[in-house]
Amino acid sequence: MLTTSPVSGTKERSAQAVPDALNIPSQWLRVKGLDIHYKCLGEGPPVILLHGHGNDWHEWQENIPHIALSYRVYALDTPGFGMSQSADLPLSLPWSVAFLADFMDTLEILQASLIGHSLGGLVSVAFALTFPDRVLKLALVDSAGFGEMDIKARLYLPILRGVEKLIGKKRYPRITHMSRQDYSSFLKQLPALKVDTIIIWGQNDRYLAVTQAESAHLLITNSELRVFPGCGHAPQKESPEEFNHLISEFLGRSSGKGQDLPRILAGD
Repeated sequence: MLTTSPVSGTKERSAQAVPDALNIPSQWLRVKGLDIHYKCLGEGPPVILLHGHGNDWHEWQENIPHIALSYRVYALDTPGFGMSQSADLPLSLPWSVAFLADFMDTLEILQASLIGHSLGGLVSVAFALTFPDRVLKLALVDSAGFGEMDIKARLYLPILRGVEKLIGKKRYPRITHMSRQDYSSFLKQLPALKVDTIIIWGQNDRYLAVTQAESAHLLITNSELRVFPGCGHAPQKESPEEFNHLISEFLGRSSGKGQDLPRILAGD
């Protein structure tokens, strides 16, 4: 495996004065009859951040200000998470894709780059397959959809989430889960993705093995894979400076022009 020194340019970018994401005013939007909470910062081409299951916009708080230096960033709480209203039905993948389309339509966003983590990555891929002309670039961070969750995680996560709901720490809307056959069918669609795609993964992800990222990389034509050795399931939170630099470089690159970077990035 190839290794490299920490990503160049990280310290220079982090030294710039950027706002604290926690101070970004909350905004609200009516989508599919639901009150949806989101944060918005910056000017430029739109970038939409989609969080994972059991999270909300806060998982991007170390990333929003840096991406917003060159882009208009939208970080939303998807229905039933964070401060957004829950839907009355279980959230299926087609429903989530339609919701994202309506969110963009309501804000008059014709096209956007999507950055999705875990469940948000699954929705981002499905959206790009359904509406290929609406996605400028695609960044998938330890994305769901490429294989089943680790058996240990499948056993203890429901218990953890049940406790968190009971004590009011987090909200978990009902979700239609994928079957093994669903995963197989989903993987067969990946070669149809034509948008420039970067797959970012934590090598120590306890939920979704890095081998899933490697399989997806082989199936998605215009894709590149970057693995963070010191990270688990959320590189954007565990190694934000390296993540921010990598995302900024990817978004700023001309479409179709990959860069000859090592697949494995050095840890801190």
